[in-house]
Amino acid sequence: MRECDEQVWHMYERDLKAEDKSPRTIANYWYAVSSLSETLPDGTDLLSAGRGHVADWLAGIGERCARSTHATYAVNVRTFYGHMIGSGFMDPPHPMSGLAAPDRGDTIMRCPFEDEITAVIAACEGRGWRDRRDMAMVRVLCEAGTPRASELAALPLEAPDLRHDSLRIDGKGNLERVIPLGAKSCRALTLWLRARKDLPQASRPGTAGRLFFTRFGMMSKDSVRRIIEARCQLAGIAPIPPHAFRRYTYDKWDGLDGNEGAAMKLWGWRTPEMPALYGKQNAGRRAVSHGRAMSIGDMI
Repeated sequence: MRECDEQVWHMYERDLKAEDKSPRTIANYWYAVSSLSETLPDGTDLLSAGRGHVADWLAGIGERCARSTHATYAVNVRTFYGHMIGSGFMDPPHPMSGLAAPDRGDTIMRCPFEDEITAVIAACEGRGWRDRRDMAMVRVLCEAGTPRASELAALPLEAPDLRHDSLRIDGKGNLERVIPLGAKSCRALTLWLRARKDLPQASRPGTAGRLFFTRFGMMSKDSVRRIIEARCQLAGIAPIPPHAFRRYTYDKWDGLDGNEGAAMKLWGWRTPEMPALYGKQNAGRRAVSHGRAMSIGDMI
C-alpha cells in the first residue's frame, strides 16, 4: 500500500478490530484495499479516487484473478468505501456506486463421493496415537455441521461432551454452535482422548488445552489439510480438501430433505445464501445419481 494511503488504512483497521473482525478477515480487506491503492496515479489517494480509477482497477483484477477472487476484492473495497462515508471521511456517492458487482460464476466445487470418504476412514484404522487422532478428526468432519479446518484445529479439550454426544465449536465470526455426534464419532473421540493423555504434548503450554495437536505442537488449518492429504494418499485416492467434507455432509443433509434453518445453525451460516449455494453446487451430482437410478437408457 502506498504511503499516502496508510493513515486512512490504519484508521479503518482500528475500526475492524473494534468490530472484533478476525486477523484473517482484516488481512483480506488489506489485500483488496492495498491492491486498489497501488494502481492509483500519483496525486490521487483512496479517498480522492474516482469511479474511473476503480473501474480500471476492477478490470485489471478480472484479467489476472479467478472470478471468485475478483468478486471478493470488489465486495471488500465497496465495504471499505461504505465505511469511509459512514465515518464522515467521504461524502456520498463513493467511487463504486453504480458499478456492477463482478459475477462469481457457477464454478462447481468438487464434492467427495461416499466411497472416497469410507476409504479415508479405513486409512485411519490403527492403534497408534496418530491413527487415533486422525480417525477422531475424520469422524468429526463427517458429522452434520462439519467444522471448518480452522475450527477443528482450534477445538479446546473440553469441546466434546461425550455424555450428551455433542461438540461445541467456537465458529467463524465468533458464532458458537453445537453439533451432534454419532456413536462412531464418540467412540473415535474416546479412543483418542485415552491415547492423548499419555503423550508429552498433552501437558505442554499451548497444546495442553487443545483437543488435537501435532507431534510438533499446536495444530493449524494447514496441519489439518496435510493430515487429510496423507490419509488420502494411504487410501490411494486424490487429496480431499478439508472444506470438501462440509460439502459432502451438507449434500447428504440436503438429499434427506434436512431443514434449512437447522442447517444454518449446525454449519455456522448467518445467511440463507450459503445453504442455497451449497445446494446449487451439489445439485448436478444429485441429478446424475437420480438419472442413473432411473436407468432410462436400459428401458429401450
